[in-house]
Amino acid sequence: MAIVLGKRNSLKLIVAGIFAGLAIVLSLAGGEKTNASASGPSPSFTNAPGENNCTACHVDFPVNSGSGSVTIAGVPSSYFPGQQIPITVTTAQEDGVNYGFQLTAIDDLGRPAGTWTLTDTVQTQVVQGLVGPNLRQYVEHTFAGIVPVAFGSKSWTAIWNAPKRRLGKVSFHAAGNAANGNGETSGDFIYTTAETSLNGTALPDRADLTSR
Repeated sequence: MAIVLGKRNSLKLIVAGIFAGLAIVLSLAGGEKTNASASGPSPSFTNAPGENNCTACHVDFPVNSGSGSVTIAGVPSSYFPGQQIPITVTTAQEDGVNYGFQLTAIDDLGRPAGTWTLTDTVQTQVVQGLVGPNLRQYVEHTFAGIVPVAFGSKSWTAIWNAPKRRLGKVSFHAAGNAANGNGETSGDFIYTTAETSLNGTALPDRADLTSR
């Protein structure tokens, strides 16, 4: 037997449906905001000049106040134009559950220095973000890249392609997140660090060679 609703009841059902739909949308939006850093932070949070760091969202503890660390390994004391150099970032903390990072390389004027090639496209990704007039390039974790293979730390490696021309000093800036795994931004420790590399002087760069 068909059920016929009056106009007033029909209107109530429509309104209820609208509010239910809004509740679902708001719930999903909140979940996306909460888990955004699990899929990789927004660009420009390495603590490089002109940037903030991840304590902008993970506010419970001051930066570098925990017992852990973030390190950048593989940065040479000097680089030569066109070199391809593996760079490894490690975020460590004994009681960490999940780990994350973001890394960038810039020159003394804040411009992006070189480019990045991923060695693991499952656990790392490349994103871009404007800092002032400069479009900087970042390597960071993916959602699949937050789970450690051993207790206490997580490492990621990418290839830094040195610029084709000398840019002088290049600085590498990284932020690391040692998270407690609660799916929120609370209770996580953020660390930052930086390393520098000078341009090599023993050999001319490619532009010098071709101009001779």
